[in-house]
Amino acid sequence: MDPYEREIERLRQLYEEVETDNEEVENMSESDDDSIADENFVLERDHATDTEQEATDEESEEGESVSEESRSAYYYGKDGTKWRKEAPPLNVRTRSRDIITHLPGVTGVARNASTTVQCFMLFFDDILPIIIENTNIFIRANAHKYANKYDTKDTDECEIKALLGLLYLAGSQHGGRKNLLEFYGTDGLGAEIFPATMAFRRVRFLLRCLRFDDINTRKERKALDKLAPVRSMVEVFNQKCKANYSPGQYITLDEMLLAFRGRCSFKMYIPNKPDKYGLKVFSTVDARTFYTTHLEIYAGTQPDGPFKIENSTGAVTERMCLHLSGTRRNITMDRWFTGFQIVKRLLEVHQLTVVGTIQSNRRELPHQITNIKNRSRRSSVFAFSTDMTAVSYVPKKSKNVLLLSSMILDNKIDEATGEEAKPEIITFYNLTKGGVDVVDRKISSYNVARNTRRWPMVVFYGLMNVAAVNAFEIYKKKKQSRRRI
Repeated sequence: MDPYEREIERLRQLYEEVETDNEEVENMSESDDDSIADENFVLERDHATDTEQEATDEESEEGESVSEESRSAYYYGKDGTKWRKEAPPLNVRTRSRDIITHLPGVTGVARNASTTVQCFMLFFDDILPIIIENTNIFIRANAHKYANKYDTKDTDECEIKALLGLLYLAGSQHGGRKNLLEFYGTDGLGAEIFPATMAFRRVRFLLRCLRFDDINTRKERKALDKLAPVRSMVEVFNQKCKANYSPGQYITLDEMLLAFRGRCSFKMYIPNKPDKYGLKVFSTVDARTFYTTHLEIYAGTQPDGPFKIENSTGAVTERMCLHLSGTRRNITMDRWFTGFQIVKRLLEVHQLTVVGTIQSNRRELPHQITNIKNRSRRSSVFAFSTDMTAVSYVPKKSKNVLLLSSMILDNKIDEATGEEAKPEIITFYNLTKGGVDVVDRKISSYNVARNTRRWPMVVFYGLMNVAAVNAFEIYKKKKQSRRRI
């Protein structure tokens, strides 16, 4: 039996196990079932993460006296959401929500790729025609500005591939931001492969002319879509990311920033990012292999029309998870994405669990979770519902770490954290939160991006970087499978 068949058999056994245990739950008495009703709860323990929040004055003042509520079995959010104090009984060894329905690994035509170039072309084979066609349109429209007609000849697939290769080569030598002329130096510091591949004048010309949409119709399309110059390219790239690889059970949802300081109506300033200014891109990444599955460029408020989308936290989070709907994977995300209602919707509608930090001002949270006055250092307070667990952990004075989980529904403390006594929810979050950050670090090591005043080129360089990381992951998987054979 090959590994794939063994995995299928394992999943089948898990499904049978879940079905058996679900029957046991259905046969419980009413008194037993009351303990797992759709209520919520809280348990204190003496117990840091990088997700600490400062306690506000309002949070510190609330709940200073012992009330009737604190002696009951429940806590209540400001909006009346009911939480229980005790963890629900674990009636099944493996919950059905934790069994993924799609095996991770290389899929589709990617199974036939064996070389690094073939793995890369899995992502750009359908993008190259877009680039070639629209670049040639631009070249022809501007050919009259050049005296030497040889300089303005049309480009083709071979030449564009050579250009991409030179960009990757420059990035591999940490020269993404260097003047390209340095690679053509004859003083012994240049790289011979550059002049042997393409003349400097031609490389510079192509980089100026690269276009990803028809400039003749752009004005009409931009009236409806701010992302018109890159729309087709990004959509094709996202399709390729999903078609070539099935991610693992744990996914990270976060944002990355494509560095850019030129003119762009949706350029962002994010002070906690190394580059601070640029284009914000939401991204979902496999938390273990760091394969990017989906990208969405934040374009602000779009004009009225077919491309106008809602940019609220819940809307963005749901859109980013749609391609994972029904797969029962877990999404790890930070406080910007996490909300009580969106976590509930992802679980009930899309069969996706969530582990994420959450803002302390969410009205669904009880003040026993948000109030840390008189709480001892390294203490934890849990609150539970049938579908979710909320936990508050105090790593140090006046710091509160708040998380919400629809995956881990208990109050276990991770013994491996020793005196820190962190809840297992926090440990899991720390292990899976860095998927997008790792991709950023991988990209920064061999960044192909070059200085440019055109934001579509920034998107193009960003896709090249992500494609390289994804292609390398596929290449590794294929290499491992060949070794097993």
